[in-house]
Parts: sequence; structure tokens; C-alpha cells
Amino acid sequence: MDGVYARDEFRWGVRSFNSTLFNKAIISFEKSLSYKPEDPRTREWLGRAYYRSGFVDAALRIWQNIIDEGKASSLLANLTEVVSARRGLGRELAEKMHYVISLEIMGKQEEFNLFTRPTSVRTRYDGSFYIVAYGSNEVLLFNANGALRKRLRGGFDVFDHPFDVADSGEGYLFVSEFEGNRIAKCNYEGYITGSIGERGRGEGQLLGPQYMAVDGKGYLFVTDWGNRRVSKFDYDGTFILDFGERSRDYDGFLAPSGILVYQDRVFVSDSVRKHIAVFDMHGNFITVLGEGRLNGPEGLSLFSDNNILIADTTRLVSLDIESGTVQVVSDIEGGAGRIMKADTDINGNLIAVDFDKNGITFLSEISSIYSGLFVQIDSIYAGNFPEVTVAVKVEDRLGNPISGLDSSNFLITERGYSVFDSRFEYSTDNSGFADVAILMDRSPEMNRYREQVKEVILQLDQDIRARGSIAMISGGETPLITAEPNSSRNDLLEAALSSSDNSDFWSFDLGARLSVTELLTSKNKRAVIFLTAQGPSEENFAQYDLIQLQQFMKNNGVAFYCIYLGGAGTGASENVEYLCEETGGRSYHYYEPAGIGSIIRDILLQRTGLYVFKFFSTQQTDFGRAYLPVEVEVILMKRSGRDELGYFAPLVF
Repeated sequence: MDGVYARDEFRWGVRSFNSTLFNKAIISFEKSLSYKPEDPRTREWLGRAYYRSGFVDAALRIWQNIIDEGKASSLLANLTEVVSARRGLGRELAEKMHYVISLEIMGKQEEFNLFTRPTSVRTRYDGSFYIVAYGSNEVLLFNANGALRKRLRGGFDVFDHPFDVADSGEGYLFVSEFEGNRIAKCNYEGYITGSIGERGRGEGQLLGPQYMAVDGKGYLFVTDWGNRRVSKFDYDGTFILDFGERSRDYDGFLAPSGILVYQDRVFVSDSVRKHIAVFDMHGNFITVLGEGRLNGPEGLSLFSDNNILIADTTRLVSLDIESGTVQVVSDIEGGAGRIMKADTDINGNLIAVDFDKNGITFLSEISSIYSGLFVQIDSIYAGNFPEVTVAVKVEDRLGNPISGLDSSNFLITERGYSVFDSRFEYSTDNSGFADVAILMDRSPEMNRYREQVKEVILQLDQDIRARGSIAMISGGETPLITAEPNSSRNDLLEAALSSSDNSDFWSFDLGARLSVTELLTSKNKRAVIFLTAQGPSEENFAQYDLIQLQQFMKNNGVAFYCIYLGGAGTGASENVEYLCEETGGRSYHYYEPAGIGSIIRDILLQRTGLYVFKFFSTQQTDFGRAYLPVEVEVILMKRSGRDELGYFAPLVF
């Protein structure tokens, strides 16, 4: 009978876990273990439930005991190793500077030419990227796997030797045409709808435009190779200014090529002078970087904070713009011809284009190849059995989401057999929807900010309502859900402005956990927005510490955002800033000029690495009593990872 009771409790634990009811799952697994204490499968599931609840230390102790007893699978050993490493100094000590080739795509294939003479690469937010093919007069769109998705050729008014591509962020692309002596404006289908500039040496005229940069403020910069200058236009094509010719402070460009706008400065490479010239946004010369340490710099892109990635003939180098130091990132294993540009994709790979070798090279940091991917089956829903829904989270070993994958990257098996009719449903990264829980600071000081709270709620409601749902959580001594998702605007305002539970002993930790719990079943992007005067103090952490809150949010894909309502003299809370940084959120100050207008955009741009599949099971369920294991393997270039979880079909009586 103990075995029967243990199996029943285990089944309810698995079903609770897959329904994101982690507290109930913990209770059921512990009851199961009270009947059958040594069962390694139940103990592993108990560890997973603790992990998803934010109690990582407890999970690691359980898993390590299974490993020490020699009863752990290789998957559990790997899971324990990765989770343990993330808690240490692994992320802080990681140096992503040793890159090796993970994939090459050559323009000349066995039976046809895929592209000819690439000059530029531009990565996108979803893991895809553009390649500009100068020789074949086209811009090509590839997905994160390097598979060709679209060719853009300009439509009826075809491109004339395109050199670079830039996204305006407003629904259209800019394509510089070296031989056409203009910048084409085209839609995302590749049809030219307008142009900027014309052939000539006058103001606003171009001779061989090469690389471009947009500044996010409505201005476009382009290196004008033939006129040896940089020209600046607005997005409508109005000429603003040009700079870089010989002056009292600067000898002038000889061969301007790559360009990057960063921190209100314009960085321009000169392949003949072999340096990077720096200007302000009005074209005033500031300084020169990299002199004497570069071989012939061309395309520029942002590598990391304060570091520029430079295509330097046969190698890629990183330039620290503060110290001026130059470090070799990769020499493409000694096999490069002429690298024109490289860019970093959203998953941390470098993509470089080689004009002379007519190829694209993917470079991955060497430790990421050896350590592989971190794959976790998030949940399995079998309520509509035999249809089964599987949610899978894919990250690198440091916890960074992997975006841009599709069905070709996944192999799903059930009891070791390939599943029937597997369908890729969606990736949360591509979702334009978000579900938000607003957590209210309930300190007495909040009474001073009623007008600010009202304005913030009205703006958030306006921005979110068409893109998801809002719930309201009161962080009083006993936190409560004071407005359910999809409540009316008036109900949200009433809940936010209520001060009945304001107290010096308001509970931040319980309120934060309740906010996350409210979001666990969401299929969209998930975020907690905390409205506060100045953040919580130590007295507002009654039961859970900061690390447990961060782990609960991070392990369930919930980002934490904060809006400070206090004036300019109000400082930021260290606890709040820690949660924002560690979960992928950020903080905003109500009184800053930028305000809070970007918060919804930032939430919608956050990455989760969560993918959802459906398949039809062909397995026997024993009337819902059989445990059905599901394994998911993910492969991306030279990296892979896998995980196994399971489910029970609905009971049949």
C-alpha cells in the first residue's frame, strides 16, 4: 500500500508542477517520499519544484545527494553542475574573448551561387541577420541557423551594388548603393520606396556611399568614400551637414569606411590612415583612436559596453574607447581574405563577412561550444490528451536566453520514440504581448504620491491594455490581489489609490512573490512593475530574502521593473536595482525627462528563450496512471543540450 500511496502522490505532484502550482507539488512529492523515501525520481522532481520556487540551495542539496548515491542520470548531473556554477563567480569571471569558427556559409555552392561579394552584416533582435551582397546586387535575410529566408533586390528599381543596410526602427530599411551613389529607402519586403542623395560633390550629394549608422533620434550618417567625408541626413532625406574633411584639428579622411554612433559620439574608420576618428554629433573632431595598432579598419559595430568590434583586414579586433587599447578577438583561424564587417548576434555569436573569400563565418566563444546549451522543459500540459503541449526554455550556461530558434533546432521524443505530428507553436521572444503585475509599495510615505500614482496607472493601462493584461497587487502587511487581470481602468485606479493597508510594516517580499505567482501561467512575456517612493528597507523582508526573490523571478522568466515616484533627490534602492539587473528588467524615475514612456517597449523587447510545441502522443496511459517521460534535445550549430521531464494523462475511470 505504501507503494500505491507513493505513486498517487507522485502523480499529483507532477500534475501540480506542470500547472505551475509549485507549493502543492512540493507537498505532494514530500508525501510521496514519506511512503517511499529513497525513490530518486521523486527526489529529483522535488528538487525541480524547489528550484522553480526560488529555493535553489534546497534543490541543489537534494540533487547532490542523489549524485553522491550514484543514482543520478547524466542529465541530472549536468543540471546540478550548471545551476551550481551560476550561483558562484562563473558569470563574473567569464571572459568572452576567445572565438573559434562554428559555421561557414560560402557564397558559391555546388550547384548555384548563393551570394557574391558580401560587404556588410547587420544582426536583428530576433536572432536573424541581413547580409549585403555587393556582387549579386541584393540584401539577404538569414535566420539564426544560417538558413536563407528572403532576398531583397529593390523591386522594379533594383539595387545598384548595395554596400550596407540599416534599420530605421520605423518600418523601413536604408540600403547604401555604392555604384548608384544614393541611399535607397525600402520596406521589409525589399521594395524601394524612395531615396536619399544623388551623384555629385555638393552638399547632400554622394560618391560611393559605404557604411551607415542611425542614431535613434531620426538621423542617418553615411561614409561618403568618394568625397572623403561623412554626410548626415534626417530620415526624410534632408541634408543636415557633412564633416571629416581637412581642418585645423584633423588632417581629413583618406578612405572613410566603417561608422558607429555610440554615446553621442561618431566613430569613423579610415582604412588608409589606419585609425578610428572620433567626432561629436555635430561633426566636430574630438580625437583619434587605435593609431599604429590597426592594419586597415573597415566595418564597425558595438561589441560590448565601451568596446568597438572592428573588421581589420584579416582579423577582428576590439577597441576600448576609454583606454584606447586594442585586442585581437579572432584571426578567423588564419584563413581570412578581406573581412569587411562583423556584428554580434543576439545569442553572443560573431558573424563576419569576407569579401575576398565570398563567405560568411560564424564565430562562437570557445567555452560556450564545449559547455553547450542549457535546456529546461518548463512544463508539459496534457489536459487535451492525446494532444500534448511542451514549453521549453533554452539558455547558454550563464543564463542568457537563446533566441531565434525554430522547429529544426528541436528533437522531441516520448519514451525514446519520436513524437507524432510535432508542431512549433510560438516563441515568447517573438510575442508582441505581455502580462504585467503591478506591485504597490504600501508604506505611509506613498500617501504623498497619489497624483503621481494616478498618472502612472493611467499611462500603463493605456500602453498595456491592447498588448496584454494588468493585475494589481497590494504589498501591505498581508499582500492581496486587489485587481484581477483585465480589470477596468477605474478598478485599477481604485486599487492603486487605496491607502487602507498602508503600514510601516508593509511586506515587499510576500508582495513580490504573490506578483510572480500571478504571472506563472502566462503565455506572454512576464513582468512585475513595482511602484515605490524609495524602495523597501530590511523591515519589509519578512519571510524571504533578496536572493530567493531573484531566483524565483529568474527561474520562471519574470523580469522586475521599478518606477521611483520620488523627486530628483530620491536615491535608488540597492535591493530594487539588484532585482532589476538580475532578472533583465530596469528602473525608471518618474521625474526624469525621459519619464516612463519606454517601459512597455522595454518589456516587449525582453528575451525569454521560451519555445512552445504541440504533438500527439501514441503512448498507452494505463487510464492516466502511467508516467510518460518526454525528452527534448536542442542543437544550434556546434552546441547542444537536452532535458527530460514527464507527465500523466488525465485519469480515466
